[in-house]
Amino acid sequence: MRAVFTLLITLCSFAGYSQKFMLGVQGGMLYNTAPIGSSEYFTSFESKPQMIVGGKLGIDTRKIQLGVGCNVSGVDYIREETIPAVFSIPAIIEYRYSSPVINPYLFLNIKKNLVRSFLYFGINAGFARFNSGKDEVYAAGVPFDYAGVNGTIPSAGLQAGARIKLMDGMGISAEAAMRYTSAAPGMHVHKPDYSGLENYKGGIFSFPLTLGVDYIF
Repeated sequence: MRAVFTLLITLCSFAGYSQKFMLGVQGGMLYNTAPIGSSEYFTSFESKPQMIVGGKLGIDTRKIQLGVGCNVSGVDYIREETIPAVFSIPAIIEYRYSSPVINPYLFLNIKKNLVRSFLYFGINAGFARFNSGKDEVYAAGVPFDYAGVNGTIPSAGLQAGARIKLMDGMGISAEAAMRYTSAAPGMHVHKPDYSGLENYKGGIFSFPLTLGVDYIF
């Protein structure tokens, strides 16, 4: 972490910007889309809105912000899949699973300064860490447990928001973002030969809406 901030300060100095430090927290709601290509595998799919909380620490200059952040959110899916069964009678399998997702990232924002406020737009990149525990699987209404999986997958996205100064260095902000995660955290599908389950490779888009409080000093 110390090396990251040394690099950030050095970059700002070379760019000719005087810099301040920024520390903030935020929270809100997040929606995850169905995985890309899911219609090829799933008969039906349901994704529930999730809470998201996080914090960020970085360098603030007149024109840009850059730093590191970390969000904690989740995924919560219900899906149905029709697969071949004995005597060629299709079986409808229902999967229910959830996973906390920890998402550390780097961010860069471009600022548009206004009176006692500013707008910003930027990019972020990092990775998502998940642990799905056990999946709940229902075949003809009968529950089965499948062991979940752990994983770390790349993520990247965009964000846009506005900050209003309250007093001294304190401010409040509102932000809308889009994040792409290159695989669906914790999601399983059947292997092509139906010999077992494997992690689904299709990525998901997440759309968090958050409110935050920060301090620039």
